[in-house]
Amino acid sequence: MKISMTIFLLIFPLLAYSQGASEANLIFVIDEQLAVGSIANIKISDTEGNMFDALYYPGRLIFEKWNYNDRYSGTDSLTLSFDYYEDNKRGRQVYNYSLPFDKRWLKQDYLILKIYNLNKKVYKRKFDPLDYKRNYTFEIIYPGGQMLRLKNGKG
Repeated sequence: MKISMTIFLLIFPLLAYSQGASEANLIFVIDEQLAVGSIANIKISDTEGNMFDALYYPGRLIFEKWNYNDRYSGTDSLTLSFDYYEDNKRGRQVYNYSLPFDKRWLKQDYLILKIYNLNKKVYKRKFDPLDYKRNYTFEIIYPGGQMLRLKNGKG
């Protein structure tokens, strides 16, 4: 009985959320590690302040269904924000990421989003941060192309 109830409680939110939902095939790779069970609080927002929640399962980003052409029609720019949890020698660390995101990327057959935390020594010399407030950068790979960051000559 307990097992049946646990399974129901785990699956019901997904079923309820998936009614009228869209999804993108997205893989998060953070600091060269596949992010499995460590991504939470995902939000997608536009430049006008509209925001909606999303769920992530490795390989799947599930978000509110919206008419791709009508919603956010004034802009192609979105922001993908989320928390990443990492366990290390100092305990559990939480990193908050906020990435510029093109809405056309959501329509790709797949996306591989590589994020580099520049607080880590190995990446600090390789890449420049997105801006002075965000000490991280990202690359994205999709079937139609890729967006790679130039590496510094120092790394």
